[in-house]
Amino acid sequence: MVRFVREFQSAKTVERQAFLTRPKSTGLWVQMQFRDGEFLEGLLPNTLLLTDPAGFTVTPPDTTGNTQKLYVPRSALVGMQVLGVVGSPLGKSRKKDMGPKTQIGLFEGS
Repeated sequence: MVRFVREFQSAKTVERQAFLTRPKSTGLWVQMQFRDGEFLEGLLPNTLLLTDPAGFTVTPPDTTGNTQKLYVPRSALVGMQVLGVVGSPLGKSRKKDMGPKTQIGLFEGS
């Protein structure tokens, strides 16, 4: 994978590989399994316009770390599992139908 970092540091190379709780940012919460057996969780954008056939641009779980984004080639993965959809419009409750007589008529005959 390719890491996009804030600044080059050699001291802190170990960063968190999984989210401690459900992420707050919107997107697809995924767990990727690499060919060497390692696992990494991250957030993918929830839009088909940003899908790259060669790989995935992922936001890592440790947003306070040095790594800002990751690019993971498809060939490096054995599998990927979607753990959740964060910020989905399906989770929002819709207003209840108040019936046809809740709005007053402004004109005669309405």
